[in-house]
Amino acid sequence: MFKPSTLAEADCQVELHQGRLLILGAPLEQVFLMKLDASRAPDLDDMIHLWRHCSFDSPQAVVQEYYLAYPHAETDPYLVDHVAAIAYAATQL
Repeated sequence: MFKPSTLAEADCQVELHQGRLLILGAPLEQVFLMKLDASRAPDLDDMIHLWRHCSFDSPQAVVQEYYLAYPHAETDPYLVDHVAAIAYAATQL
């Protein structure tokens, strides 16, 4: 439901491979975008903590990546401000 269209299995890290069990870890930038799309209450704290581990250049870059990952998402004129607040909160940790 929250999988970004830009998530590629090749970009994932193998966390565990045992027999037929394969557990992949998504890149943290993709996890951030999934949490941004879900926007549940606990996701805000997660995004604040994830921000420092992501390689986004700016809140504007996040929003561009978000709309690439979720092309059917409605345009939100406040999304850049929301991401900027997340980035700011991450600097306060």
